[in-house]
Amino acid sequence: MTQSALNTWLALPADTWTQFSEIDCTFVVVYGGTVEIIGMDGAAPDADDRGIPYPMGTGEDVDTGMLARFPGAGTADRLYAISRGDNGAIFVSRAAVA
Repeated sequence: MTQSALNTWLALPADTWTQFSEIDCTFVVVYGGTVEIIGMDGAAPDADDRGIPYPMGTGEDVDTGMLARFPGAGTADRLYAISRGDNGAIFVSRAAVA
């Protein structure tokens, strides 16, 4: 799987799961509303699936990568975010994979 490096803000439409990575991310910051992040093993989450909530201004800065936060998702290989109720945004930084 290949994926380009990313170091940018991503808009999140209200109440819609948005895939933001097919590889591990090591830095995410939430802006606007309460955002939930979930790791999945290929299939997109359903509208009623619940992720880990991140209030505005919080996020992750991890050495192990965010996918490690979702061991119950089998082999999680995709990260999704949703902003509940209002539009939101996340800042994502991830490395490139060739």
